[in-house]
Amino acid sequence: MQSFLIRGAKVMDGSGRPPFRANVAIENDQIRLIGPEVRESAEQAVEADGLILAPGFIDIHSHTDGTIFKHPLSQSKILQGVTTEVVGNCGSGPERVLIASLGSSGSAGLSGKTIGQIAALWNCPPEEAVIRLLLREKANAMAVYFSLSEKDVETIMASEQVAVGSDGQGMNADEDAAATAHPRSYGAFVRVLGQYARE
Repeated sequence: MQSFLIRGAKVMDGSGRPPFRANVAIENDQIRLIGPEVRESAEQAVEADGLILAPGFIDIHSHTDGTIFKHPLSQSKILQGVTTEVVGNCGSGPERVLIASLGSSGSAGLSGKTIGQIAALWNCPPEEAVIRLLLREKANAMAVYFSLSEKDVETIMASEQVAVGSDGQGMNADEDAAATAHPRSYGAFVRVLGQYARE
C-alpha cells in the first residue's frame, strides 16, 4: 500500500517537456510511481484534477534567514511549494529604488519617494542619501527595486537556464497580520506557475 496517491494532477516535472496528466504514488516520503496507469490503493488519496503538481521550488534569493527563528515552519514559503532557499546574497545599486516603508513615524513623508527624489530633497548624491536613510532608520527600511520591464521578464522566464528567487521572507499570516508584507513573500512562485507556466 502507498502512503499517498495523488490522482489526476497536471504534472510539470521541471524537465521542460509539456505538462502531462498523471497519478503519483508516494511512500515513506519518496515518489515511487508516476503515470496515468498508477492505480494502487493508498492510506491517503488526494484528488488533484485541474491542479498542477510540481517538484519543490528552490528560492535562489531569499531573506528567510532574518525570520526563520521567529517562524521556523516558514508557512508563506511552504504554501507556495518552496522546499529549499538560498539566503545572504542581496545587493543592489541606489538608483531606481522606491522607498516602500520606514521604521520611524518621523520619516513617513519619505515613503513612496525614490532614492533620487530623497537625494534631491536632501541635496546630496544618491549614495549618501541611502547611507543617511539607513543610519536614520537604523536599517529599518523596505524598498521596491525597478530593474526589468514585463517584456524582459517574459523573455527571461522562457529560458531553461532560469531559476526563480522571491527576495521575500518566511512569514506566518496569523502572527504577522499587523506587519507590512510584500506580495513576493506569499506569491512569487504562485505567479510563476500562474502567469509564466500555465498561461
